[in-house]
Amino acid sequence: MMTPLKGLPPQMLLYLLLQLVVLLGAAHFLGELARRWKQPAVLGNILAGVLLGPAVLGHWFPALQLAIFPHDQNQGNLLAVVTWIGLILLLLSTGLETDLDLIVRKWRVSVSASAGGIVVPLVSGFLLGYFIPETFLAHPNDRLAFSLFLAVAMCISSLPVIASIMREIKAIPLNIRQIALAACMMDDTVGWTLLAIVSGLFLSGRFDSLIVARMVGIAVLFLLVSYIAGRPLVRRIVTWADSVSPNRSAQLAVLIFLGLVGSSITHSLGLEATLGAFVMGILVGTLPSIRKDTLQSLDLIVTSFLAPIYFGLAGLRFDLWGLLHWDTFLIALAVIAIACFGKIAGVYVATWAGGVSHWQRLALGFGMNARGAVEIIVATQGYSMGLLNLQVYSMIVLMAVVTSLMAGPLMKWAVSHFEAGSSEVGLLPGEGTGSE
Repeated sequence: MMTPLKGLPPQMLLYLLLQLVVLLGAAHFLGELARRWKQPAVLGNILAGVLLGPAVLGHWFPALQLAIFPHDQNQGNLLAVVTWIGLILLLLSTGLETDLDLIVRKWRVSVSASAGGIVVPLVSGFLLGYFIPETFLAHPNDRLAFSLFLAVAMCISSLPVIASIMREIKAIPLNIRQIALAACMMDDTVGWTLLAIVSGLFLSGRFDSLIVARMVGIAVLFLLVSYIAGRPLVRRIVTWADSVSPNRSAQLAVLIFLGLVGSSITHSLGLEATLGAFVMGILVGTLPSIRKDTLQSLDLIVTSFLAPIYFGLAGLRFDLWGLLHWDTFLIALAVIAIACFGKIAGVYVATWAGGVSHWQRLALGFGMNARGAVEIIVATQGYSMGLLNLQVYSMIVLMAVVTSLMAGPLMKWAVSHFEAGSSEVGLLPGEGTGSE
């Protein structure tokens, strides 16, 4: 006999609503300030969480901070559900931005840039994880899992940050824009697949060769089946839905439904739920029948409500005072330095034989070094699983912020050295000629 469902206690609901109001209000306010300073809004969202968390509000006004964010697991689980929905739709939206046609058109140099931007950071990140002091490990007996996770975190790039930089710097040649975007899309696809594999291995608690091969096989099989059988199936679902109810709201509902289905599939396979949402976004994004206003509606839901709360919560967990300890600060500097070196050097060397000039190779490396919101999602996943402790989580978030702030100025500096007329200058795909 089914147990009757109990209502949510009024006090818990009140706390949840209060938390959402405070997080959303502060994240939006500081996000708009960040935009005025020509920075990604996500940086303002994170800063809002830092100010509301133990680092600032909790440090100076602990009673007030606990009154808004009490240390109650059940209460925290309610907020976690909201952020999980936000995460899934964030990855669905990221997948929709992945242009397979662009990857195909620029595949030669883009594959080189992506490979260099993945392999070198993977190796350097793994070595850093292997030699990092044991005191920074959440589970000293799981150093292999930690090293693999750190390796994956190092190879991530942020498509939204890179696209934003491309729109701001009009002098970037069209071929460099397309190569950077296509390579970043490949990085995202490989990165989320690797994250799903590493997360599945850690949660299974086994890292023998048979389990590793099984997880890799499941991930590859999922990608192949998604591309071969998933594309026509998704096309039929969307076409049928359009024939029944040809309007924006119905198409948006189908889009969210497919994202949740994809997440459920990968989660049931022992992979990260986010991989399914990301892949489903790629599949849906290839369909010409998807209305532009449908994508804009999803983007509004994510950027106006779910993303600010998600990244505000990420900042809420940030351990500012812990990073000020001398040994922790040195490790944080090492994480940032190795992340920058691995991505920039990897892209630079890998594109050497692709007909890309010295300064253009540097521009590609500087741009792809931006980790942005994507890295924060990865760090939050690692912390939520218990693979990262608060110190290392804070280091990775700091690295994401620093690399995002560096990318624009360094790319402008590299572009200023381009020879006039050396390559075609143009706009991003889909970018208008008017001012924003």
